[in-house]
Amino acid sequence: MHYLAFNKAWFEKHQNKLLWFLKYSFFRKILQIQTDKPIVKIEPNAYTVYLGKDEVYHFQTDFRTHWKYSKRLYYAFKPLWWTMHIWDLFADVYVPKLSFGFDTLTAYPDPHPETTTVDGIVYRDVVNESWATIRGATGNGFTDDSTTHNACRIQSGTSSFNNITRYICLFDTSTLTSNASITAATLSLRGSSKFNDWSISDWTLNIFTSNPASNTGLSNSDFTTLGTTPQCDTAITYSSWLTSGYNDFSLNSTGLGNISKTGVSKFGTRESTYDAPNSTPTHASSKTAEFGLRSADYTGTSDDPKLVVTYTLASPIRLLTLLGVGK
Repeated sequence: MHYLAFNKAWFEKHQNKLLWFLKYSFFRKILQIQTDKPIVKIEPNAYTVYLGKDEVYHFQTDFRTHWKYSKRLYYAFKPLWWTMHIWDLFADVYVPKLSFGFDTLTAYPDPHPETTTVDGIVYRDVVNESWATIRGATGNGFTDDSTTHNACRIQSGTSSFNNITRYICLFDTSTLTSNASITAATLSLRGSSKFNDWSISDWTLNIFTSNPASNTGLSNSDFTTLGTTPQCDTAITYSSWLTSGYNDFSLNSTGLGNISKTGVSKFGTRESTYDAPNSTPTHASSKTAEFGLRSADYTGTSDDPKLVVTYTLASPIRLLTLLGVGK
């Protein structure tokens, strides 16, 4: 897609200009950034705000699973983008100092739209399989290009179990850098639906680690890569799952430790009363329990799965680098 021209290198090159525009509310609205705090860094999939200083400097970064802000720039200023590209065909040759930095025009097929990270479901779908087998065997299906997914799903058959579904979501958090000290993080999922016709009422959902074979696409074998240690101390119950807003998971110390400062953070969800701890639910014939969510492929960009990380940088030199001073 053409919006990929607004890549990390472009954001870095034009960082100071972007930050100047981001002082104004109209530009924040265009990018759908809802904060009144000072923005000190903007990237294709994340923005960083400055929270203040005591002994150290405090920051908070809002990460998205895909290049949300690249997309917003492209679609909001599409005519201007093409004008700048055409201008650069001339400027790069005759007046390079006036170039906007679009020295090539590259088109890609929509990668669902993942280019660095992926979100989607992995599942095992069978007929009347024992709990131990359906939970622990290799998955036989996945979907990573749907607008909505099941954050988790358990379905019974006439005599045993027919389906377990788990959700995987990755975040590019490499801009934290190894110098960051993470103090808090919230992973938020925008609910879309829920269903339970079982006599069981204590279904819950929690965050767990994941480790898909690829960062940009799922496969059947990824079903067994989700961990069993909760990354959040408080699971969300079926009755509390919001279907018209964000469901927030505050990561615990284990979850914070699994955020990559220099690469991709890999998380996911699974049912946390029965699936994760391997506790067999009471069987009832042909019943279903599921939590639904909106994925990164959902129309628009305001409902994306997101990971918000709060951290500190003790070095003033690092702060100046982040602000683009002295470059």
